[in-house]
Amino acid sequence: MNSKKVLGFVGAALLMIGTLTPVVGFSDGSWRTYFGVETKSAILAMLIGYTSLVKIVKGKFMWLWALGPFALVVVGLGYATISNQISREESEIAEITDVGKYESPELLWGWFVLFLGAILITACAASKDKIS
Repeated sequence: MNSKKVLGFVGAALLMIGTLTPVVGFSDGSWRTYFGVETKSAILAMLIGYTSLVKIVKGKFMWLWALGPFALVVVGLGYATISNQISREESEIAEITDVGKYESPELLWGWFVLFLGAILITACAASKDKIS
């Protein structure tokens, strides 16, 4: 197996696994996965990962030029949406209560996995290795 396929497999796997990793954490120690906070985007990311795997197995790497950037857009919009929701909730709660007592949700390491998967799929498309 050549390095282009390995890069693609790793990227697609990370994208799919990333949908199941914690992306938002709460002050009580609980967390939510991408599926838990952005279900439609998570399903789309999972489908992009699966489709990328199929295209890599079949050797149709040109499809990855569409799938990789699309994955980046989907994950990026999900990140922006969740960040915006957290920011909006912080400002609303700050108006009502004492800010010092409120601990806002925080973004967790799952975003890194999602973005890395999307980037690796795109890098696989850009890789110059010959198909073996």
